[in-house]
Amino acid sequence: MGRAVNSSTPISVASEAWITARSATNKIKSEGTRLTYRKHIRAAIRCNGDIPVGDWSRDETDRYAGSLLHLHPNTRHAKLNTIKVFFDWLVRTSVIESHPFAHIEAISKVDADHHRPVRLDVLEATLAVCRPKAKLMILLGAHIGLRRMEIAKLRRSDFDTHERTVRILGKGTKRATLPITDAIVDALDVVVANYSIPPTGYLFPSTHRRGEPVRPLSVYTRITDAFWRATGEHVTPHQLRSFAATTVARQHGILTAQLLMRHASATTTAGYVDLGYEDIRAQIDSTFG
Repeated sequence: MGRAVNSSTPISVASEAWITARSATNKIKSEGTRLTYRKHIRAAIRCNGDIPVGDWSRDETDRYAGSLLHLHPNTRHAKLNTIKVFFDWLVRTSVIESHPFAHIEAISKVDADHHRPVRLDVLEATLAVCRPKAKLMILLGAHIGLRRMEIAKLRRSDFDTHERTVRILGKGTKRATLPITDAIVDALDVVVANYSIPPTGYLFPSTHRRGEPVRPLSVYTRITDAFWRATGEHVTPHQLRSFAATTVARQHGILTAQLLMRHASATTTAGYVDLGYEDIRAQIDSTFG
């Protein structure tokens, strides 16, 4: 077990022994997972204090679960499940006898239709109230179809606000230059000013890894949480990309949307585009009268 853990061991110390044990059995294979577990443990400690593991009861569980109710179910699921698995280990290794999560019903993840674009009213309602960094992330996805991995790595120097362009490093280390909208420029200016982003600095720097950007999962979480808080809707970065593809395809056709999405085949782009009979009718009418 590594460092001896008993019912009097504080949460912070016992959780490190748990993480070490899971790493030793390859149940944790990446530093990113370890960082996520520690982040979830810190949230639980902020809620209930760094108490001995034996003092964590159903009351602490209910208090912690209640503190997460404002979050999207997927985020809530992840945070609660980390602490539950930690206590699973404590029970299994006989550190504690009763499981303080036994009375908690499982929280299921929300299955999303990844090819369904976000509704315009949901998008606008979220943009009106979300925080500056989330707003910039959302606009980059909804207006020019950036992937979450592309958003995560953006630097201030990647943007040319005079030419209204952004340079990105996409899948397979493919580089591209895309146009940006006035809304993106405005949101960028707010982020740069509010967070004092240096000329070559990352727009979304990691709080755990000095000098590095956030991970793509952080972009996913920030975007989904922003939509959930504003509208109660589950919206993923992929749905923003689908919104961009669908909007461009409606106005300028599938081939233009393919260029924006940077797909090798229009068939791939077609999987992102949600067009119906009325869209086809509008295109025919505008083309042939």
